[in-house]
Amino acid sequence: MSKKLISVILACLLVLTLFAGCGNNAEKKEDGTQTKDGDKGEQVTITFAETLPNEARTELLKEMVSEFEEQNPNIKVEFQTIPVDQSKDKLLTMAAGKALPDVFELNDSWLGSLGVGGHLESLEPYIENWENKDGLVDSVLTLGRSLDDTAYWIPYGFYGTAVYYNTEMLEATGMEAPTTTDEFYEVAKAMTNKDEGKYGYAFRGGPYGGTHAIMWMLSHVGSPDFFDENGECVFDTPEGIEGLKKYAALYKDTAPTDSTSWGFRECVTGFTTGVTGLVIQSNEVVQICDEKMGEGKFDTAMLPVGTSGKTYDTSGQAGYAMSAHSKHKEEAWKLLSFLNSPEQNMKFTKATGFTPIYKEAENDPAFSEGPAGVYLEQILSDKVEFAKIPSYLPEWSDFIANYSTSELQKMVMGEQSVEDTAKNLADYMEKAQSNWDKQNK
Repeated sequence: MSKKLISVILACLLVLTLFAGCGNNAEKKEDGTQTKDGDKGEQVTITFAETLPNEARTELLKEMVSEFEEQNPNIKVEFQTIPVDQSKDKLLTMAAGKALPDVFELNDSWLGSLGVGGHLESLEPYIENWENKDGLVDSVLTLGRSLDDTAYWIPYGFYGTAVYYNTEMLEATGMEAPTTTDEFYEVAKAMTNKDEGKYGYAFRGGPYGGTHAIMWMLSHVGSPDFFDENGECVFDTPEGIEGLKKYAALYKDTAPTDSTSWGFRECVTGFTTGVTGLVIQSNEVVQICDEKMGEGKFDTAMLPVGTSGKTYDTSGQAGYAMSAHSKHKEEAWKLLSFLNSPEQNMKFTKATGFTPIYKEAENDPAFSEGPAGVYLEQILSDKVEFAKIPSYLPEWSDFIANYSTSELQKMVMGEQSVEDTAKNLADYMEKAQSNWDKQNK
């Protein structure tokens, strides 16, 4: 073979090699997938579980997770959906087998059951180096550290309550929107005409109605804590009893008789149909009122403060947590922090009705203007705080859904005094706290 021909063949081989190298930088991995340009790491699979699903919300979360995967090609996310009514039991079963999802939605009422068993990863070292931490509203980490002063979860938005008022009924009283619990009573009383079937307040007498009674008590005590420094519940202190008396008067003087059994649906319906002029409700009710009443027929105001000059929102919250048993914690944190990044959080909260966890929401009219703006106003106000709900107590769920409801119904129906009711509520909580202390200290 001539030297000239050999040279041509070698040159062709070199060109083919170069093209092959430029055209495919990917490497095949053990699972059969290929790394993308610039990504030589092995693909890791982590699990994510939503536990409070609905159709629209699920689709949104799937879109957010897909966007994360596009930005992190070496991380594959296995998306799981656990029905709401099965969520707590399912997570507890998974925790017992050390098989919790790497990242999952956490309702704060599950915090004690999962946290004390060592199933939740402390997020403190990750938060310390998180580039977005300084932009968070203060309440975010306060809520996240509600167990052992350690951030075991991060809220993905604020679920709050505020006052809704019928503008026509308020105008007829000649009064302004109430700002204190005393003013709230006076406005509700002025709106009430029982002969005409008109009432001031949509009393939450059914399940979870105890949250509103507790709000009144704490606002007179002047503390977000359910227990004082001696571990005694503040419900039956003179200030707590005063607040409960004022809340009981709302039912007696300003609420429909059958509201002793009213839950969320009945309270909202009572308000949107004009039966009641005031209701205390959550974020998503703005949209309901828009649809049922129309623009200008209602407005919102901050929760009324008690004699302490402050009030304490008793809403429960939800967010994201990481499994302590995860084998891929760095990747899990990447996902958790991505879902709670400013861009993703704004997208999520606009679609779900939550209030964002970032201070920059002040600059977005969707959160700062109109009836929905009150929720952000409260979060940024020094007059409103979130109560320190002892959701770590195993008895909390039964207390707020059943026991407190039964006790308050006895009170407003005249079967039990305010003082006895306050004592019973306090005794229940003190016993629960004592049981907790014995088991965990």
